[in-house]
Amino acid sequence: MGDLPDRWDPSLPIFVNDVQRLMVIMWPVVSLVGLIFFRPQAVGILMGGLIAVILFVSAVRAGKVFTERCDYNSVMFGLVGSQLIIWVGMAVLLAYFKVDGPGFVIGVSILPVAIIMTLTWYLIKGASGRSE
Repeated sequence: MGDLPDRWDPSLPIFVNDVQRLMVIMWPVVSLVGLIFFRPQAVGILMGGLIAVILFVSAVRAGKVFTERCDYNSVMFGLVGSQLIIWVGMAVLLAYFKVDGPGFVIGVSILPVAIIMTLTWYLIKGASGRSE
């Protein structure tokens, strides 16, 4: 993860990029662990991780469009529309394709875990930087 700015918050691009990078690293690792140890849930873990990455990317994309255009209505329409499509996709995965529910939840959980891990890293890095 990169150098920390003097003052930061979770909306800064460096934080968002670090969360995204961690999610992309975690997804194949969690999927591989699922394939090795939790074979019945492996497809659910893989699909859940993919959905988590897509959800995060669509939210980041909406944020970039909003900062570029400052057109709240179109950004919210795009964000809500993309989220709706993703939710319908999740319902189809779980109901029609019978993706394993617990595995899916494990896969989707890489999003909050990546956010918490990145935030913890920033707090530890910031605390060690202040003590020097």
